[in-house]
Amino acid sequence: GAVTVSVGETSVFCSACFERKTEIVPLDFTPLRVDYFERMSAAGLTKGGYIKRDGRPSSHETLVCRLIDRPIRPLIAPGWSLETQLTAYVLACDKDNMPQVMAVCAASAALAISEVPFPEPIAGVRVGFLPPAEGEEGAGRFVVNPTREEAAASTFDLVVAGTAEAVLMIEGFC
Repeated sequence: GAVTVSVGETSVFCSACFERKTEIVPLDFTPLRVDYFERMSAAGLTKGGYIKRDGRPSSHETLVCRLIDRPIRPLIAPGWSLETQLTAYVLACDKDNMPQVMAVCAASAALAISEVPFPEPIAGVRVGFLPPAEGEEGAGRFVVNPTREEAAASTFDLVVAGTAEAVLMIEGFC
């Protein structure tokens, strides 16, 4: 399965594929690999210096891989033993929309349309908390999928992923 998710000028492409075998031996773990790539070219930039290639994944990319993996892995059918790979690429990135949560949704959609036994899709959302604007009263307000500017001003950053019935992952700080 392959899906592109776009919000504003930010686009994330995700593909889900698995090996084909004639004999399937059930395993007690899911052989799932998740890769997430944010290339500088997605923002219209080019690396400077001698090395022009993107090397190994950054710490940020590794953490986003985990954000994708954690809510998806428990939903793949027990006994699924075929090597499965999810690959998410940020194709374009604007100054407002962050692609990380979009990658979670794209990975779920790619699995949902593939032949992998993935019973129900998941969704991910980022929640921020903005302090009251100058002259406003109150404690502030929660913002769903804040822009980069709102996220920078936020005192709270929470990523939640799950199905319609259950929360599968919560990660955040404040």
